[in-house]
Amino acid sequence: MLTGLTLLLATSGAAHAADAAYMWGVGPSVSTVFYPTRFPGSFPNAMGEDWDFDFRPGDIEVAARGLFYLDTESRLSARAGLGGGPGWYTRWFDVDFDRMLSSSSGFHTYLGVGGGLGKDRYTDGDNDQLEVSFFLVRAQFGGIYRNKTQAYELGLFTAYHVPLEHMIDPADSQETVKGLGGRYGQVGLEASVYFGDFVPPSKKKSKGKKKSK
Repeated sequence: MLTGLTLLLATSGAAHAADAAYMWGVGPSVSTVFYPTRFPGSFPNAMGEDWDFDFRPGDIEVAARGLFYLDTESRLSARAGLGGGPGWYTRWFDVDFDRMLSSSSGFHTYLGVGGGLGKDRYTDGDNDQLEVSFFLVRAQFGGIYRNKTQAYELGLFTAYHVPLEHMIDPADSQETVKGLGGRYGQVGLEASVYFGDFVPPSKKKSKGKKKSK
């Protein structure tokens, strides 16, 4: 459902971008968390010490993403994805705003912030489960190379899953617990590929004038 919403937003943004002569693109992204090596940093206090969660590195997350440039220096993006690692599953949707910092020969660096919603699920060897509904806060820094119809992006991000609700589900019973701690911060690396129209607006207008003559 989240992926479908992103594709719908990306398609609508792409159509509007074509009419308004702004740059736009849609495509896939892949990311991984490299800190902390075991996610999350800590679990809610209410879980006690009887839960046998054993997390190891090796997570991967995939997403559908759409970009819409407000001008050559500012852009909005929407992302919906899912992923996880051993004992961890996640899904989320977020919207970001990025500002270009520098540019040279089609390569641009950017800095941005974003926010969204999602849900994490953790499962241990005894089939005990913890579900965390969260508000996502995110910041990113990276670089993007653009030609006329494609763009390639690599960036670092830091994110925090602000817990909205903890659903603790032992194998033999169920209890809902809210706001009882846990640390859900992460730092990771993300790579994206986009397909669309990345010709700056001024160049498009110049071409249009030449064709009309």
